[in-house]
Amino acid sequence: QKMYMWNIYTLIFVLECLDVVLYWALLKYGPMVGISFGASTAIFGVIMIALCIQNVYILHDVIHGATFPPYEWQSYITHPFADFISLPWMDIIMEHNRHHNSTFDLLNHGEFGWDPAGWLYVLQEWTPEWYGWLTVPLVPFWHFAGASDTGGLFALLWWSRFPDAGPGGKCDKAFYAKWLPVRVKHVAFLMCVWGSVWMLGSWGPGRPLIEGWYFVSMVSMFCRIGFS
Repeated sequence: QKMYMWNIYTLIFVLECLDVVLYWALLKYGPMVGISFGASTAIFGVIMIALCIQNVYILHDVIHGATFPPYEWQSYITHPFADFISLPWMDIIMEHNRHHNSTFDLLNHGEFGWDPAGWLYVLQEWTPEWYGWLTVPLVPFWHFAGASDTGGLFALLWWSRFPDAGPGGKCDKAFYAKWLPVRVKHVAFLMCVWGSVWMLGSWGPGRPLIEGWYFVSMVSMFCRIGFS
């Protein structure tokens, strides 16, 4: 079962990559066969949103059912399309465990200490109040901006709070030996992934390198919708 879950996880990552390549191909060759920019974007977007939604589901299932990947490289492919910066897999595991240890009742976040997931639900904590009706609809946009478990804003929050400070408020001894190298390697991998998307959107169609931002922004937008 562990191998099966991680094989499916790997398949989702491969399909996400292929969908990006499909989008590039549709934009480059689609006009020759009558496929417009809007149609190309719709085809890519629907597929990517569905894949990213499944990515979120299997991420949670794998955390609880097959936490550690059979191969080390699989820890890098768990959610690279979620944001330009995100938590590495080991940090995801730690923050999710902290969430469960802190919150037993989802209606009472942080009952047994700081719950990092409270960052996700901050806009819906006021549901008993009248203004909760104004903030709850903003939750998907909050996640879209990077406040979900796999987003950049959430990564900055977690990195500022974990690992916990040592005696006297000093930096934890494991920070430089364990956590910093893991985070640096993960962010480097993300730079490679999004750098490849940038290159595909610029040099792929024969455009100047500076124009890759447009392709990246479109890919990121639909990925964020799915992860939100």
